[in-house]
Amino acid sequence: MKLGVMSDLHLGLRQYGLEERENDFYEQYERAIQVFVDNDVDLVIIGGDVFDKPRPSPKALESFSKGLKKLNSNGIEVVNIIGNHAMVQAPGFVTADEFFTTVFDSVGNYMLLDTYQHYFKNGVCVMGLPYYHNFKLDDFKNTVAKMNEEVASLNSDVNILVLHQAFKEFCGFTGEDFSITELELSNFDLVICGHIHERKLVDRGDYIFLQPGSIERLSVAEARDEEQQGKGVYIINTDNFTIDSVANGFIPLRSPRLFCISDMYMNSAEDIVDIENEITSFCNTCQEQPLVFLTVHDVSNSFQRLVNLTNDLRGTCLTVNFNYIDESIQVTNPFSEEGIIMGVTEALKIALNPLDEDDARLGMDLYNNLKDGKDVSEMLEEYRLKRKPNVESLEDKGFCQDEVDDLIQEVLEFIGEI
Repeated sequence: MKLGVMSDLHLGLRQYGLEERENDFYEQYERAIQVFVDNDVDLVIIGGDVFDKPRPSPKALESFSKGLKKLNSNGIEVVNIIGNHAMVQAPGFVTADEFFTTVFDSVGNYMLLDTYQHYFKNGVCVMGLPYYHNFKLDDFKNTVAKMNEEVASLNSDVNILVLHQAFKEFCGFTGEDFSITELELSNFDLVICGHIHERKLVDRGDYIFLQPGSIERLSVAEARDEEQQGKGVYIINTDNFTIDSVANGFIPLRSPRLFCISDMYMNSAEDIVDIENEITSFCNTCQEQPLVFLTVHDVSNSFQRLVNLTNDLRGTCLTVNFNYIDESIQVTNPFSEEGIIMGVTEALKIALNPLDEDDARLGMDLYNNLKDGKDVSEMLEEYRLKRKPNVESLEDKGFCQDEVDDLIQEVLEFIGEI
């Protein structure tokens, strides 16, 4: 059996208030549908959050309906679960996801998975649960345990569980405490999980964990993540079910609308010409007007000129998100007479691009101390000793200034500043 997998469509989201961005989400969904049709899949599994809001716009409803009809006309069935974006805490509220079961249920094309609704065909069993809030996690664990027992008695070849949750092992820095190890999943072969928008694929021993991620970018962080690993859908053949076959089934969906994310440093007002030329050159190579996210670290007190530049760029790109950091009144010399310190620019780079939480904390501490003109040599030394305890102390006699400079350079390279 051939499966198509996608999640977190967020149809109807008008990102940054732009109609063009709303249409980008619809077009990505249409590309995904076409991939499933072209690959002759038997079943499409959606990991929740089809819509961005509990009460989607007519345009969003129409878009999803057109996709279902296209799948239906090609003999492709669809199963889905209710994500957190569909939920409203009101008695009797019917989600848009549930509404579509009344439209397509008569032909068996569209099914919402829950405790009582499972999909079973050709030796493949697909179970699923809606999103559970944190205060219901005990119920969630108990329900998954019962489903794990139930699936063992079905004699199916491949057992799949579809969830819409955040597990601390796979959700980055969102602050979740719930671990997937708290769930009893031994009788499932594949766990598909929506909600977190970055792709993850992990062999958990008893089962494979697949986080398909969103098909469009909902933030700058997701745009950065897309550059590293892409966004798209999966095609999975249950007749050859291994983690390698799942990984090889990923099909990227690259949107023609690009994100231009740039950190720039202005030492003089003349640098603004270079900034404008660089961004304009990028925009001219794009198929669609891009979104520009510009962070400028300015030591030349050129705020107004930068504002004028962003206004001028709006005809070249779809929108400009401008973050201005004034460094004109801050210390920029990496060395003081009293001791060795790091410049504000270097500290900011660490804070903005940390390798881990320690780097982020160091960057912010450096920034806060440097803008007050304080010496941070002891802070750097403490960090160096924590990271590289076997390297001799800066205060070890016999060190000349050049050697000290080289050692600081080594620390900076280690923490990703360069």
